[in-house]
Formats: sequence, C-alpha cells, structure tokens
Amino acid sequence: MVRLDEALGEFGFDAAAIGLVWINVEGCEPQVLEGRAVIMKHAVPVAFEFTPERYDAASKARLVERFAAHCTRLGGAAGTAAPVLTLASIDTIDDVLVY
Repeated sequence: MVRLDEALGEFGFDAAAIGLVWINVEGCEPQVLEGRAVIMKHAVPVAFEFTPERYDAASKARLVERFAAHCTRLGGAAGTAAPVLTLASIDTIDDVLVY
C-alpha cells in the first residue's frame, strides 16, 4: 500500500495542478483520504461513494472533519448542493462530490 501523497511525489505530479480526485475503494474512503494531505490543502474536489454503514463513528467523524477543514460544499447524486458538514448527517449510501 502506498499513500497518495507519496505516489504524487514519486511520479512528479504537482498537487496544485490536479482538478479532481475520484475514489472507488469499496468503503475504505476514510483510510484513503488520510493519505492525501497534500491535495487536501489545495481543496481539490473529491468524488466518491459515501457508504456510512461501512464506517465506524470515529472514521466518519474524521472524514467529515478533514473535508470541512478544506472544502465548503457537498454535491449528491440528486444534484443538489449543501454545506460540506451535511455529510455528517447522511446515513445512506450516496455518490458525492466534495469541493
């Protein structure tokens, strides 16, 4: 396993030039997002399947906190935009875009 931040550095990618991160890791989103501090600070939008039933309460809380520190909006499959902290109250599976 390799942290996303390490892989970006190893391959010479400039995090500021990344326009979107798309994650599909079957419920391991909290763990993947812990390894992306470099692109998180650039507020790169993240698209992923939010699956709260697969996260424990602490993982879900950390996930929301990390997004709230760098992002402001949440877009769901229904196409509506909401404050990113709305993610904390979602308890069903949804495709989301955090930006």
